[in-house]
Formats: sequence, structure tokens, C-alpha cells
Amino acid sequence: MKREQVLGYLLALAGALAYGAAQVTTRKGVSEMTTPLIGATISMFAGMVALAFLNLRDMGTAMHSQRRALVLVTLSGVFSSIGVTSMYFALSYVPVMVASPIASINPLLTLLYATMFLRQERITRRVVLGSVLVVGGVVLVTVGQG
Repeated sequence: MKREQVLGYLLALAGALAYGAAQVTTRKGVSEMTTPLIGATISMFAGMVALAFLNLRDMGTAMHSQRRALVLVTLSGVFSSIGVTSMYFALSYVPVMVASPIASINPLLTLLYATMFLRQERITRRVVLGSVLVVGGVVLVTVGQG
């Protein structure tokens, strides 16, 4: 396996660990916050500040990128903000053990969107089956807890 692949897998795992921790801390914090929207705003702002600090040196170069790339990355940020805000509201109404499995259909939606928009990505039956099994497993384990 190539070093880049290993790094990609490890970073995906780090992302999963961070998202899992974020949902639990969100559920705890949202119960003490005035509204989920304020919690989501603070969360997104804190993330923006942290990312800006990490990218300070390269930010100027990024802003001179191709216009299409900037539009796509901006649109991605809007979608991410909607996702975070939706989860904050969900976690203010239902337990994390209910909201998390619903949000875990994300890989299936990603496959659908990748099929529609990312023609260079190769989506095989094996990838689809693996995604379905992972989502199904997460749902079974999480629902089985209640």
C-alpha cells in the first residue's frame, strides 16, 4: 500500500474520531446553550479561526486559485455549515444515540453524489456494498444500545 493511501486512511479515521467526539460534546453543550443556532455559530467560528491560523501562510495563494475551485470550496462550506447546524438542532431534540445513526447514512449519500458529480471517481460494487455494510453496522450497534 502506498504511503499516501495509508495517510488518507489515517486521516479519515481521525475525522471519524473528531466527528464522534463533536456529536457528544455538542449534545452536552447544546443543553446548556440558549439555542442550537448560537452553538453551531460558535462551533463554526472556532473552527474557522483554528483553520485560518493553520493556513495563514498559504491563504494568499489560495485566494488566487481558479474561480471555479473557489466557488466549489465555498459551496462546500455552505453545505458543511448546514450539516453542522442541522446536527446541533437534532441533538437539541433527540439523544445522540438517535441522531448519530441517522447522520451515518452520510457514506451512502456521498456515493450517490460522487456518482452524479465526480466522473473521475471509480465507484465499484465492492465500494457500494462496503458502505452499506458500514452504515448498517453503525445503525445496528447504535440502535441495539437503546
